Amino acid sequence: MKGKIDNPARYRMEGRGIRILAVWFLVALLATLWAQHHLTGRVLAYFLATLFSVPIVASVIVFGLYLREEKDEFERTVITLSMVWGIGGTLAATSFWGFLESYGQAPHFGPFGVFAIFAVCNKIAQFFVRRSYR
Repeated sequence: MKGKIDNPARYRMEGRGIRILAVWFLVALLATLWAQHHLTGRVLAYFLATLFSVPIVASVIVFGLYLREEKDEFERTVITLSMVWGIGGTLAATSFWGFLESYGQAPHFGPFGVFAIFAVCNKIAQFFVRRSYR
């Protein structure tokens, strides 16, 4: 059965990650819609920024828990290398876009997309890392 996850540590990581991302997306969407019309004051802005950042930090903790629980050294290596390449890809993409913004050639890129860029870069890297070990 190809779609079944036989690894308990990976199963727990994916379950935790899906719940965290679902809550983050819902909270970010609702708070952004609300803040566009009602945001006044610094305290609320700091609160919302913290609220959006906590699930991202939780995702990093989930990956850390997975790496601690994972017994297979190969899987730990693949995840670690994928995260490093994902972080590098995110840094490259956001730096490029930031320079375009500073030269007035691109619109402002909000912080919500950064985590999405990381997720995409991480999955692409995971494919290539696994492929390099074949």
